[in-house]
Amino acid sequence: MNARARSRRRGEDAQALVETAIVLPLLILISLGLAGIWVVTMVASDVQTATTVATASAFAVPAGSPDIMASVQQSFSETLGEDAAASAKIECPRMANGVNDYLYTGQVQASGQVFCRGSRVVSFAHSPIGLVWRWNVTVSQEQALGVPQYRQCAPEIPTC
Repeated sequence: MNARARSRRRGEDAQALVETAIVLPLLILISLGLAGIWVVTMVASDVQTATTVATASAFAVPAGSPDIMASVQQSFSETLGEDAAASAKIECPRMANGVNDYLYTGQVQASGQVFCRGSRVVSFAHSPIGLVWRWNVTVSQEQALGVPQYRQCAPEIPTC
């Protein structure tokens, strides 16, 4: 190999090194972004499952019992796991149209429903994904279930 061919080869090696130095960080950033999307998708699935389980657990306690919301909270927390408990919450607000009356009064209308909204904050601050995702993502899911007609009322509510 002559000197001119070696010089050209060295230039091609340098070019490949520069191209790699430019492309590799971009590939890493894209990979971290995709990993963040995957994590948020998995958390959304977990929150949906936990919200459904928690809403259904309202029917495990007699209607109007003061223990209903404790059952909902416990089911939500246990379904998500201990590591998510600090950044997750579930609420079943009392509504004017009769939704959630089952939870608070034990009264069941013909088309009664129990509605709950679960949410969890996803933070990537302590992971490599945080290089790309510098903001927190709040995942929120809602669930509405019809009240089964065969549920019993709490003994302390005489109107059931």
